[in-house]
Amino acid sequence: MSYSLDAKGRLVPGRHRTTLPEIEQFFVEEAPCSEHRRMVFTAFSTWVELLRGLCPSAILWINGGFATYKNEPPKDVDVAALIGKNDMNSWTSDQQVTFETLLTDVRSDGSRIQPMGGLVDGFYAIRGDIDQSVVWHESWSAVYVNGVRSVGESKGYLEVRLADG
Repeated sequence: MSYSLDAKGRLVPGRHRTTLPEIEQFFVEEAPCSEHRRMVFTAFSTWVELLRGLCPSAILWINGGFATYKNEPPKDVDVAALIGKNDMNSWTSDQQVTFETLLTDVRSDGSRIQPMGGLVDGFYAIRGDIDQSVVWHESWSAVYVNGVRSVGESKGYLEVRLADG
């Protein structure tokens, strides 16, 4: 698959449904800094398999520098997992602990502890909760310049449905 990128190497606005192999081809093999991207993607792939073991029907919204064609290597891959409430309610306490290790811990002082050695910035939302979906859609579509949201600009992000394979 080929994705449409704007002049700044960002996905054109919208949610782009795709697969992990397509992401690997375009955002690792064919992208700038592919060696570093390979390391990030390997960590992300492990993260996905751990999540798949808990919730095979999760939907992933993928964003950040990884989902661009910038000349500098991406620090990590940003992902919001949309998970069904019934799935979460069926987890054992061990599964809940496993899930928590997949999430970024944002501390009260603003510091962060990210899973997979800092290579994944992981979050979640309850699938079907329109308010949470809107928040993540707006956040993942936003463009930031030097930490400030750029008014009038938006970009796209990727969607992977784990149930699709």
